[in-house]
Amino acid sequence: MLFLNNDTQVVEPDWLTAMLEQAQRPEVGAVGARLHYPDGRIQHAGLVLGVGGVADHAFKGLPGDSFTYFGFPDVVRNCSAITAACMLVPRRAFEEVKGFDERLQVALNDIDLCLRLRQRGYLIVYTPFALLYHHESGTRGRLHPTDDEELMWTLWGDLIRKGDPYYNPNLTLSLTDWSLAG
Repeated sequence: MLFLNNDTQVVEPDWLTAMLEQAQRPEVGAVGARLHYPDGRIQHAGLVLGVGGVADHAFKGLPGDSFTYFGFPDVVRNCSAITAACMLVPRRAFEEVKGFDERLQVALNDIDLCLRLRQRGYLIVYTPFALLYHHESGTRGRLHPTDDEELMWTLWGDLIRKGDPYYNPNLTLSLTDWSLAG
């Protein structure tokens, strides 16, 4: 099942093939794309739990061609969560976890879905070979309800406080650039 925001624009013609390469693996529960802002800066290269609160996008705001932290924006890798702005989920996995939690009405429902998939033993995969522009919040505004965030802390607070298993604990939780903690 492909979830794709109405404010995305395809950059790489083989983006869906790149996502399918990963999604057809039986151990994969969700695959996310590399998203750039229209000016070429990175908007999404996976999500990191605990950065800026519940979670934030890895490498957000960095130039799309910058080399940072072992080139992770350019590497297919596992991560804790991905954005549903462009997410491919095998139907069997989606149905197994009973889909999105409708209590999360605006934000963070993608992170919740990924965490429930991981809880069932599935991998969450980011691929840089599926590249799209994302005009983030272009149609829904910047609404990020407090209720959604509070529910996420209730559901997943212990896991988030434990630290993201795909993120070095020596790195900062206050920036999205994967720099050393101060």
